[in-house]
Amino acid sequence: RLKTLNLRRCRRLTDLAICHLVHNLFLDELKLGSLVKLSDAAIEILALELGDVLTSLDLSSCARLTNAALDALRTHAKELRVLTLIDCNDLSDESIMLLTAASPCLTLLRTSADVERYNQPAWMRSIGPKRIQDDENQVNCSEAAENITVQS
Repeated sequence: RLKTLNLRRCRRLTDLAICHLVHNLFLDELKLGSLVKLSDAAIEILALELGDVLTSLDLSSCARLTNAALDALRTHAKELRVLTLIDCNDLSDESIMLLTAASPCLTLLRTSADVERYNQPAWMRSIGPKRIQDDENQVNCSEAAENITVQS
């Protein structure tokens, strides 16, 4: 059985192609980074099709994604443990916070958040003992914001 599918930088892939690819697959890991045509609609279908088995999803640099994509993942992708959202700039802190609160299995969230230069966003303080990793540093989060440490 196919467990991992890496489609990063396959820039010609459309939503329809992704939907056909994930239909009847039982993937553990899916890498869709830099798919410039990928939209919220494809993520909703993907979450419906793979939500019970998908544990790792890379959506880095998928610039068309909005909070609707995270809503679909929050609703359907209950087994998600690792999520990469680096350079997904149209996602709000609130939407990320809602996803992390509703995802008991999520242990690693990679974002573009630069926690060394800016105050931690509210979603980062609210997720409890989960790890968050930005594109340069790994951050261990505990329930108290003052216990957050940055590791290189």
